[in-house]
Amino acid sequence: MSVLSIPGANGGCPSASYLSETLEFYFRKFANLCQSVERSIVYSFDHPSLYLNGTAPLNVTGASEACVFPLDGEPGTPVCTTTLGADRDSFLWVDELHPSEQADRIVAREIAEAIRGKANKWTTWLS
Repeated sequence: MSVLSIPGANGGCPSASYLSETLEFYFRKFANLCQSVERSIVYSFDHPSLYLNGTAPLNVTGASEACVFPLDGEPGTPVCTTTLGADRDSFLWVDELHPSEQADRIVAREIAEAIRGKANKWTTWLS
């Protein structure tokens, strides 16, 4: 069984400066990771074929599940469109607020690469 050793005085308690430096180190990495994911999603607007791979025409402005509601309290039923199967991977958005499954895969891939320390055009490790 291995034991985590944290440098510091007082029987292994870390010093305030060690905690501060460690926190700053991970904060910089996290901030960089957030920028990486944001850039990746924004970049997909201009280059959807690099990120979306569905069978329908690629769409970064519409949603795979969208409803149009009557305006100003007019009677009527909303008209909804739902995309099924592999066509869903052609969309960047599920609805007006939520990213699609394919967008989630993009984010997950970028996070995994950043955690592994792999270099990509979005991430720069500060050490």
